[in-house]
Amino acid sequence: MMQMLDSVRVLHAQDMGVMQVNLSVISILDAVRDAIVQVNYLADFKKVRLEINNINPKTTVSVEPITFVNNVLINILTNAVKFSPENGLVEVKCELSDKHVILIIEDEGSGLSLK
Repeated sequence: MMQMLDSVRVLHAQDMGVMQVNLSVISILDAVRDAIVQVNYLADFKKVRLEINNINPKTTVSVEPITFVNNVLINILTNAVKFSPENGLVEVKCELSDKHVILIIEDEGSGLSLK
């Protein structure tokens, strides 16, 4: 709960222009693990497996940690679990491309319609 409040405070301060974004270099694996811990309750309830594959522990990203974990990763993982079928799988993996880290989150949900 405290992380959620910190996240709201950071976003509000950034919106008001009273706070600059402070980037930090963090392990992408640690960030994904932190987010999964927060989403596990929903995954357990829906009987959805959360798996981490192909993420090198040495891979880092430069982000604002609270915003990245709480507002990006948790949101995407929550949606992936929410829209996955019971006994489904949500897989998180990572690819490297030049100077970019590509985080891939795949689920077994029906996806968006083409309309």
